[in-house]
Amino acid sequence: MEEALKPTDYYEGFIILGQLNVLPTDFSKKIASMAGFRHVLVHEYVAIDWDEVHRNLQRLSDFHRFGQLVGDWMKGKRLDGKKLNNKV
Repeated sequence: MEEALKPTDYYEGFIILGQLNVLPTDFSKKIASMAGFRHVLVHEYVAIDWDEVHRNLQRLSDFHRFGQLVGDWMKGKRLDGKKLNNKV
C-alpha cells in the first residue's frame, strides 16, 4: 500500500481505491464523480444548482456502500469475500 500512487485530488483518490481493489472499479468511478460536486458546494465555484443537489442527495446509499466496502477491506475481506492480509 505504501507504494500506491498518491492522489492529487478527491476524484483521483476514489479512482486509486478502485485500482487497489479496495472498491470495485465501476463503483469507484461512480462515487468519484461526486467529488467534483463536493468542490462546488464547499468552495462555491459556481452558483449552486439545486436540482443537482437533489439528484446527488438521491445517491446517499452510495456513501453507505462506500463505508461498508472500506470497512470490509480494513477487516481484511477481499471484494470476492475471501480473507486477505492488509497492513493498514
